[in-house]
Amino acid sequence: MYAVLLMLALSAPSPEVIREAELLAAKGVASYRAQAFEAAGDYFYRAYQLSGEPTQLRNSAKAFDDAGQKDRARKYWGELLELDGLSPTDRAEAEARYAEPPLPRVEKKDALAEMTAVMYPAPSSQFAPWIIGATGLAAISGGVVLYVVSSNKRETLVANLDYREDGKITGTRYEDAVHTKDEITRMRIGSGLAVGLGVAAVTTSIVWLSSSDTEKSLAIVPVSGGALAAFGAVW
Repeated sequence: MYAVLLMLALSAPSPEVIREAELLAAKGVASYRAQAFEAAGDYFYRAYQLSGEPTQLRNSAKAFDDAGQKDRARKYWGELLELDGLSPTDRAEAEARYAEPPLPRVEKKDALAEMTAVMYPAPSSQFAPWIIGATGLAAISGGVVLYVVSSNKRETLVANLDYREDGKITGTRYEDAVHTKDEITRMRIGSGLAVGLGVAAVTTSIVWLSSSDTEKSLAIVPVSGGALAAFGAVW
């Protein structure tokens, strides 16, 4: 009996080791919040090695999972399953992640290829300037709406990187974060181009209506359109 107690006492981490483990865990949380998932996984695993705390092993496995390092994540999920005393919730999560197949890589798409070209009616039509102006206003409205939606998506992505008070990180999966980030980028580019082309269309319509020389008024289309589209790209 005394021998068992002595072994337990000797195996317990010292206060210095516990403090070091807590510091590493804090660095892991900070790295995870900064989306440095691989660094976070390393910090959490080192904290687990010092403290033997299953929560840090679980955090390490999740961080590597979100970093896209499926093999390493699966190894740590497996180590977690070998521990005794896991709660049913933690064990169910580990079993699900351990058995989860790798997700396909998200392919990036060309945002410009997805943009709808602004079509200008024939100059001979008397309704052409009004149609161009209406199209420009619609493009501007669509660009503003697209920008607002992308901002909301970005705020949601940042909010999902937070962690719970019990010390367990939650956050967004690596693949989902990359996909959402690419989607936000495409939406921002699309928003800028839509606003730029829309302003060009409205300007063309106004000049057309106020000028008696249709050909000269239409000559501003490539100039204003190119300049405003370039401005829109950095919107």
